[in-house]
Amino acid sequence: MVDGLGFSEDENFPNGNPGNGSGAICGYDPSVADIMEKTILHGGKQAMPVEYNNVNPPYYSEVERTWDTPQDWTAHGAEILRLFFRATRSASRRRRVSLR
Repeated sequence: MVDGLGFSEDENFPNGNPGNGSGAICGYDPSVADIMEKTILHGGKQAMPVEYNNVNPPYYSEVERTWDTPQDWTAHGAEILRLFFRATRSASRRRRVSLR
């Protein structure tokens, strides 16, 4: 997962990543706690929190995920991908999802 800040090298990510330069921050601070949300959920056991700031250049926020091996989610009968968003009223601007 790559957000605007990226991540440094550690035992889990030996190559690190400089980030994509956007205004997004994915997950919580790992030095404080687990990076995933485990209280505010739509279903399941965890959610991915994303903070974003589109006020400063480059005026967009983006979180990317690329797998080393392409994924065929239809191989076992999947037909629908559902994504759920939750936002505060002050953040009720339009959102866009792009799948490539």
